[in-house]
Amino acid sequence: MKAILFVSLSFFAISLFSGCRKEEFAGIPVLSTSAVTEISGVSMSSGGNITSDGGASVTSRGISWSQNPDETSDVSITSDGTGTGSFTSNMSGLIGSTTYFVRAYATNSAGTAYGEQISFTTRVTDVDGNSYNSISIGTQTWMVENLRVTHLNDGSEISIITSDLEWTTASTPSYCWYFNIVPADVQNSPLYNFNTVQTGKLCPAGWSVPSDGDWKTLEMFMGTSQAEVDMINWRGEGSSSILKAADGWYVLNGIQDMYGFKALPAGVRDGLSGGFIDFNNATSWWSSTVYDEKNAWVRSIGRSQTTIYRGNLDTRNGFSVRCFKNN
Repeated sequence: MKAILFVSLSFFAISLFSGCRKEEFAGIPVLSTSAVTEISGVSMSSGGNITSDGGASVTSRGISWSQNPDETSDVSITSDGTGTGSFTSNMSGLIGSTTYFVRAYATNSAGTAYGEQISFTTRVTDVDGNSYNSISIGTQTWMVENLRVTHLNDGSEISIITSDLEWTTASTPSYCWYFNIVPADVQNSPLYNFNTVQTGKLCPAGWSVPSDGDWKTLEMFMGTSQAEVDMINWRGEGSSSILKAADGWYVLNGIQDMYGFKALPAGVRDGLSGGFIDFNNATSWWSSTVYDEKNAWVRSIGRSQTTIYRGNLDTRNGFSVRCFKNN
């Protein structure tokens, strides 16, 4: 009797299983998130690879992203077809210099599965379409390259000056290229007169030319004392080495590029003669702070120095600009 009952129950179980659809026993898909590529100020590319449908057809797939690492709010998604295998997703409408968290997803009748989460930071874009990486240093965020824009952020054109004499007498926002040669790389960034800085429209919206005080904040984060940053001339032993790019300098001193600031020796244009000097030897950046009617505060680093120069120099000089914003 027991044997007959066992056979009957086994037959019933087999009959029940055979009458069910495959999807009723399916699991969620298995997938991974593709690396993030083609990052700009407003878009990026990613995707995923679905290696198993879990036993039921994948009916939707794509990527989801958010500025929140737990992706519980302000989540956006793409829809990129059905089925297993690799797929590519393009995301647009992003905010420049912002960290996002992205992961691939796939849905079948059993539910939705996700790939691993990947974070990335968008680049900031100026009015000319140049894009820049950025880094956080203490309470500040800085562009990794010198500004390369030739228009103010309202679209107004900045005058380009090639003549030495005209440069020394310019009274309007102006810029030039070192030796008047349009560069093939980011080291040869435009040199701006202080009139351009004073417009308040040189950096992309949301970014600024740092004030003398903003430069001091950066220097103190690197370990220079308040008393030293308030001094004029070269001060802050080791500070310029921290900012210098690991290549591009003939002489390297101390730890290079600790934060990814990547300072390069872009040279300057002299405000008195209009001549070009110090390419591959030094670089100077404007602050936005006026010293008097003819001078403004600047920062400079040199090939052989491990310190940073603070001084008030002629507003007719042509210096680089590095944009920043407070976190």
